[in-house]
Amino acid sequence: MTPSVPHGGTLLRLAPPRRVRILRSLLLCAFVCALPGCVTYDGTLKADGSGSFEMTYAMPQDGTPDAEKKRYTSDHVTVDSWQQNGKSATVKGHFDDVTRLSTAAAFKDVTVTRAQDGADERVTVKIVNPTPKTFKDTGTPGPKLTFHLPGTVRDASPNAKVSGDTVTFAFTLAEWAKDGSHELTVRYAAAAKDDAKKSDEAKPAAKEPAPTGKSKKKAH
Repeated sequence: MTPSVPHGGTLLRLAPPRRVRILRSLLLCAFVCALPGCVTYDGTLKADGSGSFEMTYAMPQDGTPDAEKKRYTSDHVTVDSWQQNGKSATVKGHFDDVTRLSTAAAFKDVTVTRAQDGADERVTVKIVNPTPKTFKDTGTPGPKLTFHLPGTVRDASPNAKVSGDTVTFAFTLAEWAKDGSHELTVRYAAAAKDDAKKSDEAKPAAKEPAPTGKSKKKAH
């Protein structure tokens, strides 16, 4: 039997403990999915810094198709397609410079930098979580971010899984929600520049053909 207590002449039913726990879990999931980390991101970076991405994320409560497309658009970021799937949406797009990704409103909390690291290149992605929250980690999957690089991945951190030129960062909801920001780094083999030019320069210079006619003797 569900307990109840009087309130202004009206009986208020108290939810059973199990129902309260379920309600709290639902509210927690709703809160975390409102964070900038409740996403699945798959991005490709080219050697010149341009690239493309596909991202599935939780739709804002007041979001509309036009407003969402606008959030992912700037002078450096272009939306190729956008589709809503119930309470989530998938956006596909491309950018001309990954370090300018934050010029789109949807990526305002994301900072990307590129730097030479010896013969390699290092990309650092910093993502700000404006509303950190601490709660019990039950192992519920959180954001999953996959990057395809223009060279073999040397190392990456944190929570990174590397396979060839691809690295995947995966977090639980609790891991992602508790911190005010996350910094992801990946170092990969820089793409060789002007390979064709180097190949041409390495070829031996063509020899001039030897003269075929006999030289004339000078008259005395």
